[in-house]
Amino acid sequence: MKRFLSLFLLLLLLLTPAACQSTAPAPSAPPDPAQEASAQPEPAPETEPAPPAEITAPIQHEPDEETEPAPEVQEPDLPALAAQLLDCGAFSYAMEEFDPEIGRSFYGLAEDAAEEMYFYFPPGPTADELVLFKAKDEAGVRELVKAVEARIDYQRHAFESYGPEEVKKLDDSYLLFKGVYVLFLSADDPSAADELLKPYF
Repeated sequence: MKRFLSLFLLLLLLLTPAACQSTAPAPSAPPDPAQEASAQPEPAPETEPAPPAEITAPIQHEPDEETEPAPEVQEPDLPALAAQLLDCGAFSYAMEEFDPEIGRSFYGLAEDAAEEMYFYFPPGPTADELVLFKAKDEAGVRELVKAVEARIDYQRHAFESYGPEEVKKLDDSYLLFKGVYVLFLSADDPSAADELLKPYF
């Protein structure tokens, strides 16, 4: 019996190394560098960095310039203005002031057509005239302007046949109105009165 057990143990010892050798894993082959290189993912292509966003300077808003207030319309002293106009060199004749009743008859105006009216005419038959009105309101201004325009047409027709130089005076004459003031000036050189008229018309 002891002999049988000894043989069995001996056989078992002989078989154990073989079993260990058959179950041990085979050594793996060294990795191929070419295969490893192909297996690795290709690096992404380098892209140029985007240019930085353009920095613009903030918009500078210029402050609004202060607008100058419109100059106030000066109200003329009509007799004083008339004296200056008669003495400024515009007229080549000595002008005379006529009674308003006579002046109104030349212009076809009623007595109450204006608050103030002044008429200046030459001593002889020429187209020189200076007339100044202060109307009651805007409607009165329109009526006075119409009366002056009718007077100019009448004088032009009157002088066409024998006084062409007088017609030129009428063509170059001033008919000005502003506010409730109306002025008519017919003279050799009406531009000589420009500086005097500028503050009022």
